[in-house]
Amino acid sequence: MALHRIKVGLNARHAVHFTEADYELIRRARIETLRILSLTDLSVYRRLRQENPDLEFIVRLYDDRIARDSRPSPSAFVARMVPVIEQLRPYATKFEIHNEPNYRDGLEGWGSSDESARAFLAWYMPVLRTLKQLCPWAEFGFPGLAPRHRDLFWLEICQEAVHASDWLGCHCYWQYDSMKSEQWGMRFTLYHERFPDKRIEITEFANATPSGEISAERIAVQYVSYYQELSQYPYLGSACAFIASSPEPQWEQFVWMEENGRMRPVVEYVGDMDRKAVEVSPLPSPSSRPTFTSGERFFPQTGKTVRGNFLKFFENYGLEICGYPISDQFDDHGIPTQYFQRLALEELPSGRVRLKMIGTEAWELRQRGSGGATREELDSGPIDDGSLRPLIIDLTDSLPRHATKSYPQRALSEITQIVIHHTATSPAVTPQRLAEHCVRRLGRAGIIYHFIVAANGTIYQTNRLETVSDHAFERNVESVGICFPGNFTRAIPTEAQLKAGARLCAWLLQSLHLPLNRIVGVGEFGKTQSPGKQWLSGQRWKDKLLHEIQAVLRSSGQVTAPVIEDLTSKLLRHPTKQYESRSLSEITTLVIHHSATGPTVRPERIAEYHVKRMDWPGIGYHFLVSAEGALYQTNALETISYHATRANPYSLGICFLGNFTEQIPTPPQLQAGAHLVAWLMQELNIPLENVDGHMRFTTTACPGYQWLNGKKWKELLYQEIRQVQGS
Repeated sequence: MALHRIKVGLNARHAVHFTEADYELIRRARIETLRILSLTDLSVYRRLRQENPDLEFIVRLYDDRIARDSRPSPSAFVARMVPVIEQLRPYATKFEIHNEPNYRDGLEGWGSSDESARAFLAWYMPVLRTLKQLCPWAEFGFPGLAPRHRDLFWLEICQEAVHASDWLGCHCYWQYDSMKSEQWGMRFTLYHERFPDKRIEITEFANATPSGEISAERIAVQYVSYYQELSQYPYLGSACAFIASSPEPQWEQFVWMEENGRMRPVVEYVGDMDRKAVEVSPLPSPSSRPTFTSGERFFPQTGKTVRGNFLKFFENYGLEICGYPISDQFDDHGIPTQYFQRLALEELPSGRVRLKMIGTEAWELRQRGSGGATREELDSGPIDDGSLRPLIIDLTDSLPRHATKSYPQRALSEITQIVIHHTATSPAVTPQRLAEHCVRRLGRAGIIYHFIVAANGTIYQTNRLETVSDHAFERNVESVGICFPGNFTRAIPTEAQLKAGARLCAWLLQSLHLPLNRIVGVGEFGKTQSPGKQWLSGQRWKDKLLHEIQAVLRSSGQVTAPVIEDLTSKLLRHPTKQYESRSLSEITTLVIHHSATGPTVRPERIAEYHVKRMDWPGIGYHFLVSAEGALYQTNALETISYHATRANPYSLGICFLGNFTEQIPTPPQLQAGAHLVAWLMQELNIPLENVDGHMRFTTTACPGYQWLNGKKWKELLYQEIRQVQGS
């Protein structure tokens, strides 16, 4: 065992010079690490070091040319920063390259998308290499990312940069009592899982509960507890709270000292707190940790190393094409071979790397059904990562494509439907034959479907989910196409086809956060008979498919999606105003409302009132629950609508139609609402304590006197939610 203690840190005032009160704050709180901007005058460093020779600085390299729509080239950034770094050499060794480049609105230069992450990676790597060459004595850190702005996706895409950096920054924010949640205050644990050999500095943390909803004393107690808790994690170096002081109004709720010099309780609490080291298991010595060199790369996610020409192939095509390595390099009948999650590689005597024929291997294994994994073992989910993903043979890079045409791309968040097709041909038609027909006869950019479910139950992926293929008329951008080979005018798919298709659909519903009623046949909205007359009449194979999907979801412990009527594109909207948007990862809270009207009020009437009387961009709620138990979606989950004042950016609004001052929702209404809430909690990873009434977030009587008093329908709703989760 070894002793470890986190360094008590704080973000300094974002200014060239400090006030006298800032120096007093740092003394009284006994700050040990100060995260400070590179624009701060050298005299500040000099004075702080004179007052406390042991004070550590983490310098955030700040360049005001990095903005929403522009940024300096790597060489221009380095040229500005190297003189600053050299000037600070007597005081600082840790430097953070930029800050929150993934912020959703791109305030500091990039944005939250995968494309933004790749662009940042391309910018960061030459910056890091040059800074290390010119300032070899310094330690450069990968910047802290904006939490829940797709930061975990960014880490996967930028893992090369993280491995090459000396340390990893992490930002941990929470609200109310979620300090010890791994999604919030303990978010650094998710970073450590991905990079177990990397030292982490928590360069920002804070309680971000809306101002006025939690006392300054309670925040002070939380921060003391947080600092002390972090000493349990030996891979953490320091934790810097946000922020010492600031003249900017938007940071007023976070400051430790107000602009008039008045210290908040946290200064005294942190200054007086016990700072004992605790016994922890020691980290491996640096010499025993995996190293990253230009000739090889260790992947802590799978514990495998990639070298030589295989590494060059990986670096050329990336994680999206290859996946992580799942085997070490080995000889297969004299041919160097290595398996990755999505493909396998062979190295020829010439040094050229080619794809191994693993499709043939997978097919033979499925046909054999013994001497290894059985057919049932291969086909049954969930797999190790906890998802419902079935076995899928990926043909996306091997099927015929048009010589000059290509399909456009989209974000996964744009997908709202799964569209079912049939081929109207023999069920034995192959993906290759379908692709040839689409390209050569129809003139398409490639095969029009995303997945094909063969008659024997084999699932093939034929386009990436991000691809906008031409399969669903005006709904191409928003839909995924799944084709069942066969003609279902009189017959229906085989049992193997239905079961495999159900597993595929269940996984897609789970991954894309879609309800069950988003599965439609292409003939339900387009002029075609696909997926056959038996889809909605006769043997009604749509019902059979939905029944199988529900069985898959239930067997995996999932809450099945309720039936929801989507009104998002049908309700009145303001002619000029628009709501802002967010990513799904930012949604942490479900807010319960009542309409304070008669239970028969229509969604159209509420939307009309909000737009015409309130002058809002659209209806304020995301979902409505009728007295009969019907569910209506009225805004996209990504929409930041007006329904709960300060909680709008991170919450969904669910309105139960009726006035619950004296009454409570009907039993069908409670059951349907509980089903909706339980499903949203599952899909968005929201704990039950983050489901609460409108009155918790602002001064209002909504969702009625009976919510917490009288018949206490909050408790009744919670009971129904637990029952849905248990069943």
